[in-house]
Amino acid sequence: MSGVTFDIDNAIAGAMSGTIAGVAFALAMHVDMRVFNNRLDDFRLLGELGPGAGHWRAKGIAVHAANSAGLGIVYTLVADRLFGPAWLRGLTYAIIENTLLWPLTFLLDKRHPAILAGRLPRLNQPAAIAQEHLRHALYGMVLGWVYPRMRARQRRRSDARGSA
Repeated sequence: MSGVTFDIDNAIAGAMSGTIAGVAFALAMHVDMRVFNNRLDDFRLLGELGPGAGHWRAKGIAVHAANSAGLGIVYTLVADRLFGPAWLRGLTYAIIENTLLWPLTFLLDKRHPAILAGRLPRLNQPAAIAQEHLRHALYGMVLGWVYPRMRARQRRRSDARGSA
């Protein structure tokens, strides 16, 4: 990708913004599980992959936090190439990410231990699709809104360090 440069201040701002957006995602998850009466818990989805499923909540929260921060860092590389106000750029980014990853649901529905054991609902069904799109939409809007503020904050801190 030409013209893409890595800037540590932007990466820090992206990671912080992604983490904040990840908290919004998690709050939305707890609300929508009640609204949709569907127990699709992303912490369980992430936490029961691989060994140590007995500690799925802690593992799921850790993986979710890392994903949120990582997606925030990737966002810094494309944010200026997206159109519209900041919140819309974030929304666009998150919906693209969710759409690109959605084909994995077919594999997860057939292989994920929690889905096979009935601890999680299947992912490729209307309620789960709605839940994930709403969660990712909120993640994206928060990411898009917070990132420019965090980037400005990081630049001020960097400038202050440089002039000290």
